[in-house]
Amino acid sequence: MMKLSCGERADISAAGPLANIWFGGFLWLACAITNLGFELFHPPHIYNLLMYAGIPAGLFFARKIFSRYMFFPLGLAAMGLLMWTIFHHPQQMSGPVDIAKMIGHTHTALTAFILAINISFSLAIFNAIPLLPLDGGTVPHMILGRFGVRVQGFYERLSLLLVALLFGYITLSDFWK
Repeated sequence: MMKLSCGERADISAAGPLANIWFGGFLWLACAITNLGFELFHPPHIYNLLMYAGIPAGLFFARKIFSRYMFFPLGLAAMGLLMWTIFHHPQQMSGPVDIAKMIGHTHTALTAFILAINISFSLAIFNAIPLLPLDGGTVPHMILGRFGVRVQGFYERLSLLLVALLFGYITLSDFWK
């Protein structure tokens, strides 16, 4: 079996969230082109085009920098935002039940595209959370492996428990709305 360096493992773990960001960016681009046609390439639309298409394009060319230096801080920020939302604005969270309701209320292709874009970007940020079943959990798992198998095992069990509780809470909060 081939041994991967920490940087190579970080590159692999960041691939999923990066793919979600690229997918959302390209969906936005397709949505904008079908909505605006050639007007998209004239001001002020060209600035929005450059901004939204530039994010996935920039991450494509800087993916190693993103995966090695920005992925873990993004995960920590996402975890902080999630905790803040849970305690201060729980009604703004949407789980699988709310998403299914939203899909049922989409009547136009544009609404479906916008929903898919939001889901894609949200999934990218959520996957960066540094808990082990998610992609962001790989980096802390590698770091804690240096402290021994017991510490790493504790992190595995704790992060699995936290993710299970989080999914349960979000799904139940969908029913309470």
